[in-house]
Amino acid sequence: MTSDSLLVANALKVTFVVVILAYASMAAIFFSHWLKALYQDPMMDADEMFVSKLMLAIATLFWPVVVPFCYLELSAKFQRVKRRHPLKSDSH
Repeated sequence: MTSDSLLVANALKVTFVVVILAYASMAAIFFSHWLKALYQDPMMDADEMFVSKLMLAIATLFWPVVVPFCYLELSAKFQRVKRRHPLKSDSH
């Protein structure tokens, strides 16, 4: 391998690690905030608390899959609305 291809490979590895660390950090923050909110709800019994924790864990695990699909759906919806109701500044 040439030095340029090694630099590109190392840059990709670093980018991948940064993305994984960013996801893990964000997932941990969201998980802790929602878990704290669950514990502050005085109306939940033990069964509801268990199901809520389970759903929170599942949501945290599938978050990297769901978020891109949500983004694509919102983007498509925005494009449909933009075609139906163009802004005056877009028509010039």
